[in-house]
Amino acid sequence: MLSTQALLSAIGVGEKSATVIGATFQWFLRDLTGMLGGILFTFYQGSNLDSNAKMWRLVADLMNDLGMLMDLISPLFPSAFVFIVCLGSISRSFTGVASGATRAALTQHFALQDNAADISAKEGSQETVATMISMALECLLLVLPLDTH
Repeated sequence: MLSTQALLSAIGVGEKSATVIGATFQWFLRDLTGMLGGILFTFYQGSNLDSNAKMWRLVADLMNDLGMLMDLISPLFPSAFVFIVCLGSISRSFTGVASGATRAALTQHFALQDNAADISAKEGSQETVATMISMALECLLLVLPLDTH
């Protein structure tokens, strides 16, 4: 939520001088570079994801954090904003490819009774609950006034 707030603020949401087409183009460019990054990552590393699933899962988490950090700092560098958010999008695209592929490999590993679908569904539900809890906490942090006394 914080990274999205930073991005929306940086592209001018709420400012009279910002244009819808300018914001749309920046968002489009960010998404396009992320998609291309995911395709290239898959091309170069796809065959390594099965044999090194644990390592790639860790890399995926780190790349996600790096992508969010890029989004958070992008408003601090207006002249390099598009470049920074595109790098963040590429970073998150690596996350999507690596986490999706390694999730499948790890699910197969834990499916001892031919129950890969059950394990995958439960893991997805647990991830959804964790995301919902973190979103609620993020909302509280954004809404609560900061008292410095």
